[in-house]
Amino acid sequence: MGESGKRSRTPRAAGFSGGAMRLVRLLVWLAPVCVAAQPTRAQTLIDLYLTERIREQALELQRRHALRMQPLPPTPVPSAADTLRAWLLARRPTPPPTPAEVAAPPFRVERWRLMKKLERHWFEKTFRETKWAFLGSNTFSPLDTLRTQDLRARLEAHFGPPTKTVVELDSLEHRPREAFVEFEYWFIVNDTIPLILMDVNGPFERGLVTATDHRFRNLLFDLRETFLQDLVAEETRSPYVDYYYQYDTQTWFLTGFDGDAFFLRRIARPALFRGRPRLRGPTR
Repeated sequence: MGESGKRSRTPRAAGFSGGAMRLVRLLVWLAPVCVAAQPTRAQTLIDLYLTERIREQALELQRRHALRMQPLPPTPVPSAADTLRAWLLARRPTPPPTPAEVAAPPFRVERWRLMKKLERHWFEKTFRETKWAFLGSNTFSPLDTLRTQDLRARLEAHFGPPTKTVVELDSLEHRPREAFVEFEYWFIVNDTIPLILMDVNGPFERGLVTATDHRFRNLLFDLRETFLQDLVAEETRSPYVDYYYQYDTQTWFLTGFDGDAFFLRRIARPALFRGRPRLRGPTR
C-alpha cells in the first residue's frame, strides 16, 4: 500500500518535470528557426524590451529621487485636412477690421469774459431760465485736490477779484446753507456758454464747484480742465482777503493769502455794509 501510494505520486511529479523540460527543449529548438524566419519581428521585440526597460528605469529614478520629467511639445502630424481652413476662408472671407473710433477733440476755449461785480444783474437776467448742471470735486485731478484757499489765490492772479462774495448777499436772514459761499466767479465762454466757479466749503475744503447750462453737461469736465489748466501749470498767486461764514457753527472768519502765507482767523460778525475787507499790514 505504501509503495503503491509512493509510486502513484512519483510519476506525477516526474511527469510534470519531464513535460516542463520537454517544453523548454522545444522552445530552444524552435528559437533559431523563428529568428531566421522573422528577423524583423525578433528585432522589434528586442527594441520593445529595451524601450520598456528604459521606461521602468526612468520611473524608478523618478520614484527614488522625486524627479519630474518635462513634457515635450506636441509634434504636428501632416494631414490632408490642413487645407480645410483655406477652403473655408475662400468661401467665407474674413470681414475687414472696423476702423478705430476717432477721439473727440478737447474743448477749445477761444474767448472768455469775466463778469465784474456791477455786471451781475445782466448775467442773472440773461440766464434767469437756465437749468444748471454742476460738477463737484470728485476726481483726483489737481483741480480737485488743491486746497480751495490755494485755488482762490491762483484765480486772483489769473482773473482778478471774484464776481460775488458773501458781502454781496442782499440779506443774511433766512438764507439757505448753500448761499454762504466765500466767492463766485462768473464767466461767459466763447460768447454763449455761462460758467460759474465757486468754493466748496471755503478755506476748509479742496477743489471748486463748477456749473454751466445743462445743455453743455457732457462738456463740463473738459471745459473746466481746459479753462483752468493754467491755474495748475503756473503756480502764480496774488494776495486776497475775504470773509467766510461757517453755517454749522455760525462762526465768521477772515481768510486769505498775504503774499507769503495763507491765514484763517476767527472774528466777530463783520459789518458787511462796508463792503469787502482789505489787507492791512501783516495778518499773522
